Amino acid sequence: MAGWSSFFICLALTGHFLYSPLELLYLLLPVAVWYSTMPFAMMDEIRCDQWAAKNLRDRYGVSRPSQVLAKAMDFPPRHLDFTDRVLKRLLDGIHADYHPTKEKRIELIAENIDGRELGTI
Repeated sequence: MAGWSSFFICLALTGHFLYSPLELLYLLLPVAVWYSTMPFAMMDEIRCDQWAAKNLRDRYGVSRPSQVLAKAMDFPPRHLDFTDRVLKRLLDGIHADYHPTKEKRIELIAENIDGRELGTI
């Protein structure tokens, strides 16, 4: 995406676009493509979680991979100073996160791999 964005910005700065309001659309095209791929990236993230949980169950004999994930993701939040908090909020505002929430990941593994509902953990 950085390469495509740089390419379009270079074309805009060197005057290779037609002079029309459509130039802005050319510059926004990489951003639109980036954000339209986020749902597919989230599906891939979920598939990776499922694959890892299935391997834990089948190869290593872990009976409840959802509990392993819950313990692995139970870490205390970082304490950020003011500058880091502002930078994190800025980056969170302009970047869509394609990772599912911790709760959603644990729930999906409990349902699909453990073969039970989350409430019976």
